[in-house]
Amino acid sequence: MADQTQQGTQQGAQQTGDAARTADNRDGQQAGNTSRTFTQQDLDRIIEDRLTRERQKYADYDTIKTELTKIKQSQMSDLEKLTQAASEHERRAIAAESRIAQTEIKADFVERAIAAGVTDIRLAYLAAQAEGLLGAYDPDKGVGKHNFDELKKRYPHLFRATTGGSADGGAGGGGKIGGDMNVWIRRAAGRA
Repeated sequence: MADQTQQGTQQGAQQTGDAARTADNRDGQQAGNTSRTFTQQDLDRIIEDRLTRERQKYADYDTIKTELTKIKQSQMSDLEKLTQAASEHERRAIAAESRIAQTEIKADFVERAIAAGVTDIRLAYLAAQAEGLLGAYDPDKGVGKHNFDELKKRYPHLFRATTGGSADGGAGGGGKIGGDMNVWIRRAAGRA
């Protein structure tokens, strides 16, 4: 029974296929038989072949590019090579001078910031840099004046508060302790 069903299915598919082919033949005859129908497998094969040919065209591109660079360098005269090397060294020198200038400005700022009473030097430097309050660098004259007055106006919390006291910083008389350091330490410890 299963054999009869299978044979019937095959005959039905064959008849359907024959009918489709007959309809295609009629359409092909009417259109002049110029069109061809491709299956998905045919299209995939055609596309893959075309892609493979294109990849083969450009497979040696990097190798050719490297060889071209070598040829150009070998054709350069000694003068051109020296000119190219000189321009590279000049570029490096300019970059080094820029780094030196930045370092000089920062070192000078730190030195003067301590004297001006700055509490957070890193933050003060960043603020001065952002506000354009840093001194300019001149290789002959050094670093110009940093504008600490304006920095103090804009960011007063970065500076120590001024304290009242004697103008002599405690160096004057009145509180002198007689004797040497050992005597002073003993008195402070309560042993003298």
